[in-house]
Amino acid sequence: MRSSEELKKHTTADDFSRKRIRPDQWEKFCVCVCVCLAHRQKFSLARGHTSWKATPCVAPKPPDPLLCLLRKILRHLVFLRAFPRRSKLKWDHFNLTYKILSFPKNFISRSQTRKGLATAFRMWSDVTPFSFREVPPSKASDLKIGFYSINHTDCVESDIHQCFDGTTGELAHAFFPQNGEIHFDDHEYWILGKTRFSWKKGVWLTDLVHIAAHEIGHALGLMHSHDPNALMHLNATLTGKDRISQDEMWGIYWLYGCKDRHHICPSWARKGFCKSRPKFMKKHCPYSCNFCVEFPFPTVPPTAPPPRMKTRIIPEGRNVTFRCGQKIIHKKGKVSWYKEKELLEYSYPGYLYLDNDHMSIIANVINEGTYTCVVKKNAKILTTYSWRVKLKH
Repeated sequence: MRSSEELKKHTTADDFSRKRIRPDQWEKFCVCVCVCLAHRQKFSLARGHTSWKATPCVAPKPPDPLLCLLRKILRHLVFLRAFPRRSKLKWDHFNLTYKILSFPKNFISRSQTRKGLATAFRMWSDVTPFSFREVPPSKASDLKIGFYSINHTDCVESDIHQCFDGTTGELAHAFFPQNGEIHFDDHEYWILGKTRFSWKKGVWLTDLVHIAAHEIGHALGLMHSHDPNALMHLNATLTGKDRISQDEMWGIYWLYGCKDRHHICPSWARKGFCKSRPKFMKKHCPYSCNFCVEFPFPTVPPTAPPPRMKTRIIPEGRNVTFRCGQKIIHKKGKVSWYKEKELLEYSYPGYLYLDNDHMSIIANVINEGTYTCVVKKNAKILTTYSWRVKLKH
């Protein structure tokens, strides 16, 4: 899974899995796309073009999106030559085990890593027939998880196994059944929580649960999706979708069939359990409840912002200033500014400016998020204000 911004606009190997391109046409299609991209890249570089917007000096520069796509399509081409029948790339049992062979060295603890991975597996077990259980590293398992540096396992010699590239870029990758390997880039700063940029550390903090859930989908046999609302979208880090959608469910049904797990399912459906217990029934009785063809998830209204929070939708590049209760500050309160609960201690020229009772930012993808000012006198909190900043697209 990549963090780059432009890849979502291009065709992926998911076209093959959905039969928009016939298998006998796929190789010619890949070669044509690769040649076109190579010519386009040469032309763009000759004219000095780039599709990436400027980032602060402390933020890692993203890799060129065209070269990323070129490498990805070539890997899919080699992969489809080696495994021409996608229908064989699936598990023959639903009770899967996994083990963690190595843990991340940056930022996140072992216990948090285990918790995050368990949460990602639970996202899939809640809505599919699969169950997942962790076993010790010394025991055999279906799935093998590890956090690795740039050159890991056989990535140098392999045509379909890409090496990692340091922070950002390639975040993780997984292998189709029944290989079962899931690799994470150990140079990333993994967290439990929403992916965001940390001014304090000068790096992106990446949501482990979100990325792990995406890679588990690959390990179950799913390819990338064109649906921007899907967890399995090629660049789900950009779309921000962290829930399993109907698109993933149809992919699982296509691979493993849409079947009831209990003979009593038709009786439960007649008693109205499909509506009264949808979460249980979509896992155990999808056929009897028509979840194979209908959207199985209830529509959940968006969570209301907490009290005293304002949402600001701002055009990219505009300077915006937030002021924190001047009347309260006159009572000699101390003001602290936070982004996503992380203390902001310094100004960053051209991006963020702090001046006690007010803060100014330049609206861009790095500065999106929730900002809070807290006014304290001694240990007492006098007031708080929050602003949620979103880019206007």
